[in-house]
Amino acid sequence: KHVLIIGVDGLRSDALQAAKAPVMLNLATTGTATMKSIAGGDLEGVTKQPTISGPGWATLLTGTYTNKHGIVGNGTNPYNLQPVPKGGSYQVDVAPHFAKRLRESVPTASFSSITSWPWIEDYLVAAQPQYFDHHTKAAGKGGIEQDANVSRDAVALLTTENPDILFLHYSQVDGAGHSTGFTPENPAYI
Repeated sequence: KHVLIIGVDGLRSDALQAAKAPVMLNLATTGTATMKSIAGGDLEGVTKQPTISGPGWATLLTGTYTNKHGIVGNGTNPYNLQPVPKGGSYQVDVAPHFAKRLRESVPTASFSSITSWPWIEDYLVAAQPQYFDHHTKAAGKGGIEQDANVSRDAVALLTTENPDILFLHYSQVDGAGHSTGFTPENPAYI
């Protein structure tokens, strides 16, 4: 079996369901999906973190919250700073990308990552590229073109390789939400 992880920045699960996106919903019903994934942590505890892209993607890709991975915003301070400064510092040794854990558990497994938002590639993946068989950020001017290129790059990759895990990241839904509002009642967001 293979794993396809489609990460859509800024996509609320209720908006996905309201949009009735047939391909995405078919993938969700024929595979394994969750509409309850959160990246914000316990608001009253040590796992509290803002719902900002950097900390959120770090949480989803490391399986830890800000109190472990050290990312508090979208900045790119040097790695493993101690103590963790107010602006954050990715604690790679404490919270590695799950590609590392996969490689340690199944040394022959392959992991590929194609992202629209450059920060994921340039900061999270760049801290530990040795655990990826293929990783790239999509080229293009702006989110719409970059998102289209994520799909194009994934198709090109799958014509020559067969990764065990393929992570795809799309950013334009987040752009639409920031410019018009994050609500299923907003036609521009849907």
